[in-house]
Amino acid sequence: MNKRIFPLALLAVLSTLTVGCQKDTFIDTAQETTGFNTNVYIVHYSVNGVQQTVTLHSEDEYDSLLVQLIALARKGYEVVFYDNNYTPQPGVTKDVVTYVTDSSDQAAAWAKEKAGEGYQVRITFDEKTNLYTCIAYK
Repeated sequence: MNKRIFPLALLAVLSTLTVGCQKDTFIDTAQETTGFNTNVYIVHYSVNGVQQTVTLHSEDEYDSLLVQLIALARKGYEVVFYDNNYTPQPGVTKDVVTYVTDSSDQAAAWAKEKAGEGYQVRITFDEKTNLYTCIAYK
């Protein structure tokens, strides 16, 4: 019996040693579970000076946030936002672009485009003229 157990025990110990010496490969399971959607946006925004930051994981989430921000602007709030493409440059003359429209969808699309280009965007709504004024600046 002793002659049978010793070779089996030796084989078990040697097999665990060979497995322990092999190079490990790690798979990023978080990336694997998210599928093909790798867009992550970090959006900083303020409504009447109250600042917030939100992490968005898709274009749809970004669009939903913009719809909410445009609705707040329509209610009279001043909305300012920028995403992870914005890099503030102190001491440099600011590049300012203004866009005026009566369509909330066009205002949201323009603001998102400018934020993607690295601008910080301010959105206001004038109740007398029913116009959205979007100002993008670097």
